[in-house]
Amino acid sequence: MCICSDKKTGFTLVEVLVVIGILGLLLALLLPAIQQSREAARQGQCKSQLRQLGIGLLNHHDVHGKFPPGWTGKSESVEHDVLGPTGWGWAAHLLPFIEQDNLANRIALDWLILHPANDVVRTQAIGLFHCPSDIDTPPLQFVDHGISLYELPESNYVANFGLGRPSGCDSLAFTGQQCDGGAIRGPFHHNSKVKLADFYYGSSNTVLVGERGSSKSENQAAATWIGAGPGIAYPFARILGTSSIGLNHDESVDNFRSWHPGGVFFVYGDAHVEMLRDQIEADVLAKATSIDLISESIQGFVDDLGNTGGGSSPGDDGSHGDYPPGDDGGVNPVPGDPPTGEYVPPSLVRPPRGGSGDGLCPICGEDTEYWWLHIDGFRDHKKPIVPAPR
Repeated sequence: MCICSDKKTGFTLVEVLVVIGILGLLLALLLPAIQQSREAARQGQCKSQLRQLGIGLLNHHDVHGKFPPGWTGKSESVEHDVLGPTGWGWAAHLLPFIEQDNLANRIALDWLILHPANDVVRTQAIGLFHCPSDIDTPPLQFVDHGISLYELPESNYVANFGLGRPSGCDSLAFTGQQCDGGAIRGPFHHNSKVKLADFYYGSSNTVLVGERGSSKSENQAAATWIGAGPGIAYPFARILGTSSIGLNHDESVDNFRSWHPGGVFFVYGDAHVEMLRDQIEADVLAKATSIDLISESIQGFVDDLGNTGGGSSPGDDGSHGDYPPGDDGGVNPVPGDPPTGEYVPPSLVRPPRGGSGDGLCPICGEDTEYWWLHIDGFRDHKKPIVPAPR
């Protein structure tokens, strides 16, 4: 005997829609929590990397009795030349102290960044300098007439220049003056030799290194760990940061910024890491980034920053700015130069040396328009360019 039933098993359309709706609701509730946990993990890694940099800087200080220079710039005849023939930045001097012995043994700090002997080191990306929250950190490229001549590896960390503007240091080119920020200096600047004993507010209250996220707009300059790349716009702003611009300000060339929500991580002189919020008061940020006492004359300058919410700085409009009298340190920004790296700013062109070009190539001695760049056949170099093998 067969018992048959017309009743069908399965879900109705309404039931399916209800289940989809419930799953969508659960996903909407869980996704932010998952994203927050991932960001928390990325922040933890970023803090760990900054702490490693801080410990490396302290080890450098223990060995050499001072912190590494913000960048080296000197020539045979001039002690201080912001565009001197090396340009290596603080991070390049730090390689032996951050477990990068292989690179440290191959780098020639007394030679040009673009010297062929430094080709291997110059193109190396180092994971320690990449914040995991920053997913877009492409290499810096120097391009001339559509031809890519060289590139520098990226970084998400820049050293503390203080209240000055490293973006304007090239205004002191060929003057023999040191760009140190004057009375508003941080621990890292041109040919700096700063010691912990120089920190007026103490090592635990003074910033060494902070974050520099990749560019969020075309008006921002990305960073590199190598140094002041020759021919790239704002070379010094790519290794040093200023506190005279608000944190995470959208249109600043040389401020501190990050892709972490709400603030920027910094490592201090005792190697502890702290996030400073975007809304930090200007005077608090000024003291955290200054190695000298902020005197009454400078306090007026800081107060002016506070009146603008820390979102602007003297010189942003192309003017000289209101730095303490006679104390701008050559750090007012150069107006009108986009930080794209696709041209040579006029101040980076060395004066003629009696020939048809703008200087002598330090490698081959030829007259060349770009005195710092040796590429056979490029801009008055006599040897023809040999195409790279395919």
